[in-house]
Amino acid sequence: MQIKLSYSRINEFATCPRFFQYSNELQLEPDRESLGMKFGDAGHRGLGALYTHNSLDACLTVASDAWKPFEGMDVEKNGQPGMRTTAKLREILTAYFEQLYGKEEWIDQGGERLESMVLKRGELEIIYRFKIDREGLSGGVPAIQEWKFNKPFFTNEFIPEPNLQIVGYLRATGKKKAVVTVCDVVKNSVKGQVQPRNKADLPRSIFHRDPVYYDDWVFKEWEEDVFGWAVSILTCRESNYWPKNAPGACGNYGGCVYKTLCNAEEEQRKVLMELSFRKKEKREVGE
Repeated sequence: MQIKLSYSRINEFATCPRFFQYSNELQLEPDRESLGMKFGDAGHRGLGALYTHNSLDACLTVASDAWKPFEGMDVEKNGQPGMRTTAKLREILTAYFEQLYGKEEWIDQGGERLESMVLKRGELEIIYRFKIDREGLSGGVPAIQEWKFNKPFFTNEFIPEPNLQIVGYLRATGKKKAVVTVCDVVKNSVKGQVQPRNKADLPRSIFHRDPVYYDDWVFKEWEEDVFGWAVSILTCRESNYWPKNAPGACGNYGGCVYKTLCNAEEEQRKVLMELSFRKKEKREVGE
Protein backbone atom coordinates (compact mmCIF):
# COMPACT_ATOMS: atom_id res chain seq x y z
CA MET A 1 0.00 0.00 0.00
CA GLN A 2 1.42 3.35 -1.05
CA ILE A 3 0.64 6.91 0.04
CA LYS A 4 2.19 10.24 -0.91
CA LEU A 5 2.77 12.67 1.93
CA SER A 6 4.45 15.97 2.59
CA TYR A 7 4.73 18.39 5.49
CA SER A 8 1.88 20.47 4.08
CA ARG A 9 -0.40 17.45 3.63
CA ILE A 10 0.21 16.22 7.16
CA ASN A 11 -0.35 19.72 8.50
CA GLU A 12 -3.66 19.98 6.65
CA PHE A 13 -4.85 16.62 7.94
CA ALA A 14 -3.79 17.45 11.50
CA THR A 15 -5.70 20.72 11.31
CA CYS A 16 -8.85 19.20 9.83
CA PRO A 17 -9.33 15.83 8.07
CA ARG A 18 -12.35 17.28 6.23
CA PHE A 19 -10.14 20.04 4.82
CA PHE A 20 -7.65 17.36 3.73
CA GLN A 21 -10.41 15.46 1.97
CA TYR A 22 -11.55 18.43 -0.10
CA SER A 23 -8.05 19.70 -0.81
CA ASN A 24 -6.19 16.44 -1.51
CA GLU A 25 -8.62 13.56 -2.04
CA LEU A 26 -11.11 15.50 -4.16
CA GLN A 27 -8.51 18.00 -5.43
CA LEU A 28 -10.91 20.93 -5.14
CA GLU A 29 -9.97 24.58 -4.94
CA PRO A 30 -12.20 27.69 -4.95
CA ASP A 31 -12.77 29.52 -8.20
CA ARG A 32 -11.40 32.66 -6.54
CA GLU A 33 -7.64 33.00 -6.37
CA SER A 34 -5.78 32.09 -3.19
CA LEU A 35 -4.19 35.43 -2.42
CA GLY A 36 -1.95 33.96 0.27
CA MET A 37 -0.37 31.53 -2.18
CA LYS A 38 -0.04 34.18 -4.90
CA PHE A 39 1.60 36.64 -2.51
CA GLY A 40 4.01 33.97 -1.28
CA ASP A 41 4.79 32.94 -4.84
CA ALA A 42 5.58 36.54 -5.78
CA GLY A 43 7.94 36.82 -2.81
CA HIS A 44 9.68 33.57 -3.68
CA ARG A 45 10.12 34.68 -7.28
CA GLY A 46 11.64 37.94 -6.13
CA LEU A 47 14.08 36.23 -3.77
CA GLY A 48 15.06 33.79 -6.51
CA ALA A 49 15.88 36.74 -8.78
CA LEU A 50 17.93 38.33 -6.00
CA TYR A 51 20.16 35.28 -5.63
CA THR A 52 20.40 34.77 -9.39
CA HIS A 53 21.22 38.34 -10.39
CA ASN A 54 22.58 39.78 -7.12
CA SER A 55 20.34 42.78 -7.70
CA LEU A 56 17.66 44.34 -5.51
CA ASP A 57 16.15 46.07 -8.55
CA ALA A 58 15.73 42.73 -10.34
CA CYS A 59 14.27 41.23 -7.16
CA LEU A 60 11.67 43.99 -6.75
CA THR A 61 10.76 44.02 -10.44
CA VAL A 62 10.17 40.27 -10.64
CA ALA A 63 8.16 40.21 -7.40
CA SER A 64 6.05 43.24 -8.31
CA ASP A 65 5.28 41.88 -11.78
CA ALA A 66 4.22 38.53 -10.29
CA TRP A 67 1.86 40.20 -7.81
CA LYS A 68 0.54 42.92 -10.17
CA PRO A 69 -2.57 40.97 -11.35
CA PHE A 70 -3.73 40.63 -7.73
CA GLU A 71 -3.00 44.13 -6.43
CA GLY A 72 -5.99 45.60 -4.59
CA MET A 73 -7.73 42.24 -4.13
CA ASP A 74 -6.70 41.77 -0.47
CA VAL A 75 -9.23 43.78 1.54
CA GLU A 76 -10.11 43.54 5.24
CA LYS A 77 -13.71 43.26 6.43
CA ASN A 78 -13.65 46.93 7.42
CA GLY A 79 -12.67 47.91 3.88
CA GLN A 80 -9.04 48.68 4.67
CA PRO A 81 -6.26 47.15 2.55
CA GLY A 82 -4.91 43.87 3.86
CA MET A 83 -1.27 42.89 4.28
CA ARG A 84 -0.84 41.70 0.73
CA THR A 85 0.07 44.78 -1.30
CA THR A 86 2.87 45.67 -3.69
CA ALA A 87 4.16 48.20 -1.17
CA LYS A 88 4.35 45.58 1.60
CA LEU A 89 6.02 43.08 -0.73
CA ARG A 90 8.67 45.62 -1.71
CA GLU A 91 9.17 46.62 1.95
CA ILE A 92 9.77 43.01 2.97
CA LEU A 93 12.22 42.26 0.17
CA THR A 94 14.11 45.53 0.64
CA ALA A 95 14.43 44.88 4.37
CA TYR A 96 15.75 41.39 3.63
CA PHE A 97 18.34 42.82 1.24
CA GLU A 98 19.46 45.54 3.68
CA GLN A 99 19.39 43.57 6.92
CA LEU A 100 20.65 40.14 5.95
CA TYR A 101 21.51 39.47 2.31
CA GLY A 102 24.71 41.52 2.17
CA LYS A 103 25.89 40.33 5.59
CA GLU A 104 25.46 36.60 5.12
CA GLU A 105 28.33 34.15 5.31
CA TRP A 106 26.49 32.15 2.72
CA ILE A 107 27.73 29.66 0.14
CA ASP A 108 24.80 28.92 -2.11
CA GLN A 109 24.06 25.30 -3.05
CA GLY A 110 20.94 25.67 -5.11
CA GLY A 111 17.56 27.34 -5.23
CA GLU A 112 14.01 26.15 -4.74
CA ARG A 113 13.46 22.51 -5.62
CA LEU A 114 11.46 19.43 -4.70
CA GLU A 115 13.03 16.33 -3.22
CA SER A 116 11.62 13.01 -2.02
CA MET A 117 12.44 9.97 0.06
CA VAL A 118 10.78 6.59 0.54
CA LEU A 119 9.83 5.21 3.96
CA LYS A 120 8.77 1.56 4.16
CA ARG A 121 7.28 -0.51 6.94
CA GLY A 122 5.75 -3.86 6.09
CA GLU A 123 3.33 -3.37 3.19
CA LEU A 124 3.07 0.39 3.77
CA GLU A 125 5.23 2.61 1.59
CA ILE A 126 5.32 6.38 2.07
CA ILE A 127 6.67 8.65 -0.64
CA TYR A 128 7.54 11.74 1.38
CA ARG A 129 8.07 14.91 -0.63
CA PHE A 130 9.56 18.12 0.68
CA LYS A 131 10.40 21.51 -0.78
CA ILE A 132 13.67 23.30 -0.18
CA ASP A 133 13.43 27.09 -0.50
CA ARG A 134 17.21 27.48 -0.58
CA GLU A 135 20.12 25.38 0.64
CA GLY A 136 23.73 26.24 1.35
CA LEU A 137 26.41 26.72 3.98
CA SER A 138 26.32 29.45 6.62
CA GLY A 139 29.66 29.83 8.35
CA GLY A 140 30.52 26.32 7.14
CA VAL A 141 27.40 24.79 8.74
CA PRO A 142 24.66 23.20 6.62
CA ALA A 143 21.99 25.86 6.26
CA ILE A 144 18.41 26.10 5.12
CA GLN A 145 16.50 29.21 4.23
CA GLU A 146 12.77 29.00 4.89
CA TRP A 147 10.66 31.90 3.68
CA LYS A 148 7.20 32.27 5.20
CA PHE A 149 5.12 34.99 3.60
CA ASN A 150 1.96 34.26 5.55
CA LYS A 151 1.42 34.59 9.28
CA PRO A 152 0.75 31.15 10.84
CA PHE A 153 -2.59 31.09 12.64
CA PHE A 154 -1.03 29.97 15.93
CA THR A 155 1.91 32.34 16.38
CA ASN A 156 3.59 35.48 15.16
CA GLU A 157 6.54 33.63 13.70
CA PHE A 158 7.80 30.38 12.23
CA ILE A 159 9.42 28.25 14.94
CA PRO A 160 12.13 25.95 13.56
CA GLU A 161 12.40 23.73 16.65
CA PRO A 162 10.68 21.41 17.10
CA ASN A 163 9.33 21.37 13.59
CA LEU A 164 8.07 18.52 11.42
CA GLN A 165 9.21 20.31 8.29
CA ILE A 166 12.82 20.94 9.34
CA VAL A 167 13.31 17.52 10.98
CA GLY A 168 12.02 15.86 7.82
CA TYR A 169 14.45 17.81 5.68
CA LEU A 170 17.41 16.79 7.85
CA ARG A 171 16.20 13.17 8.00
CA ALA A 172 16.13 13.05 4.22
CA THR A 173 19.56 14.63 3.77
CA GLY A 174 21.26 12.66 6.55
CA LYS A 175 22.22 15.76 8.55
CA LYS A 176 21.73 16.33 12.28
CA LYS A 177 22.35 20.04 12.53
CA ALA A 178 21.69 23.12 10.48
CA VAL A 179 21.26 26.86 10.66
CA VAL A 180 17.76 27.86 9.65
CA THR A 181 17.40 31.37 8.28
CA VAL A 182 13.77 32.39 8.48
CA CYS A 183 11.84 35.19 6.86
CA ASP A 184 8.70 35.72 8.96
CA VAL A 185 6.23 38.04 7.32
CA VAL A 186 3.34 39.27 9.43
CA LYS A 187 0.77 41.97 8.90
CA ASN A 188 2.13 44.40 11.47
CA SER A 189 5.76 44.22 10.39
CA VAL A 190 7.26 47.69 10.12
CA LYS A 191 10.73 48.23 8.66
CA GLY A 192 11.63 44.60 9.16
CA GLN A 193 10.36 44.31 12.72
CA VAL A 194 7.49 42.37 14.25
CA GLN A 195 5.59 43.63 17.23
CA PRO A 196 6.65 42.03 20.56
CA ARG A 197 4.43 39.28 21.95
CA ASN A 198 4.16 41.18 25.21
CA LYS A 199 5.49 44.40 26.69
CA ALA A 200 8.46 42.62 28.28
CA ASP A 201 9.77 41.43 24.90
CA LEU A 202 11.87 43.41 22.48
CA PRO A 203 10.74 43.49 18.85
CA ARG A 204 12.43 40.79 16.78
CA SER A 205 13.56 41.15 13.19
CA ILE A 206 11.38 39.33 10.70
CA PHE A 207 14.64 37.75 9.54
CA HIS A 208 16.40 35.54 12.03
CA ARG A 209 18.78 32.61 12.19
CA ASP A 210 18.09 29.65 14.43
CA PRO A 211 20.62 26.85 14.94
CA VAL A 212 19.02 23.42 15.28
CA TYR A 213 20.55 20.12 16.36
CA TYR A 214 18.73 16.81 16.76
CA ASP A 215 19.70 13.54 18.43
CA ASP A 216 18.74 10.21 16.88
CA TRP A 217 15.58 9.85 18.99
CA VAL A 218 14.12 12.99 17.39
CA PHE A 219 14.37 11.45 13.91
CA LYS A 220 12.91 8.18 15.19
CA GLU A 221 10.00 10.04 16.73
CA TRP A 222 9.51 12.00 13.49
CA GLU A 223 9.32 8.76 11.52
CA GLU A 224 6.80 7.28 13.96
CA ASP A 225 4.69 10.44 13.61
CA VAL A 226 4.75 10.26 9.82
CA PHE A 227 3.68 6.60 9.80
CA GLY A 228 1.00 7.42 12.36
CA TRP A 229 -0.43 10.19 10.18
CA ALA A 230 -0.26 7.90 7.14
CA VAL A 231 -2.31 5.19 8.90
CA SER A 232 -4.86 7.76 10.05
CA ILE A 233 -5.26 9.12 6.53
CA LEU A 234 -5.60 5.63 5.05
CA THR A 235 -8.21 4.73 7.68
CA CYS A 236 -10.31 7.75 6.68
CA ARG A 237 -9.85 6.87 3.01
CA GLU A 238 -10.94 3.26 3.51
CA SER A 239 -13.98 4.20 5.60
CA ASN A 240 -14.76 7.20 3.35
CA TYR A 241 -15.35 9.28 6.46
CA TRP A 242 -13.37 12.44 7.13
CA PRO A 243 -14.27 13.98 10.49
CA LYS A 244 -14.08 17.65 11.33
CA ASN A 245 -11.35 18.61 13.73
CA ALA A 246 -11.66 20.32 17.11
CA PRO A 247 -13.73 23.51 17.40
CA GLY A 248 -11.90 26.48 15.97
CA ALA A 249 -10.37 24.64 13.01
CA CYS A 250 -12.82 26.34 10.64
CA GLY A 251 -11.12 29.63 11.41
CA ASN A 252 -7.75 28.42 10.12
CA TYR A 253 -6.42 29.25 6.70
CA GLY A 254 -7.95 32.72 7.06
CA GLY A 255 -11.40 31.15 7.32
CA CYS A 256 -11.78 27.72 5.74
CA VAL A 257 -12.56 27.96 2.02
CA TYR A 258 -14.52 24.69 2.24
CA LYS A 259 -16.81 25.85 5.04
CA THR A 260 -19.86 26.07 2.73
CA LEU A 261 -19.33 22.49 1.57
CA CYS A 262 -19.05 21.22 5.13
CA ASN A 263 -22.31 22.90 6.13
CA ALA A 264 -24.31 21.85 3.07
CA GLU A 265 -26.53 18.81 2.58
CA GLU A 266 -25.37 16.18 0.09
CA GLU A 267 -27.36 17.47 -2.89
CA GLN A 268 -26.39 21.08 -2.20
CA ARG A 269 -22.78 19.99 -1.86
CA LYS A 270 -22.76 18.52 -5.36
CA VAL A 271 -24.09 21.77 -6.82
CA LEU A 272 -21.56 23.86 -4.90
CA MET A 273 -18.70 21.69 -6.10
CA GLU A 274 -19.71 22.34 -9.70
CA LEU A 275 -20.45 26.05 -9.37
CA SER A 276 -17.95 27.38 -6.83
CA PHE A 277 -14.97 25.03 -7.08
CA ARG A 278 -12.66 23.62 -9.72
CA LYS A 279 -10.19 20.77 -9.96
CA LYS A 280 -6.67 21.73 -9.00
CA GLU A 281 -4.01 21.86 -11.62
CA LYS A 282 -1.82 18.78 -11.38
CA ARG A 283 1.05 19.51 -8.98
CA GLU A 284 3.69 17.43 -7.29
CA VAL A 285 3.24 16.63 -3.61
CA GLY A 286 5.14 19.15 -1.53
CA GLU A 287 4.49 22.14 -3.73
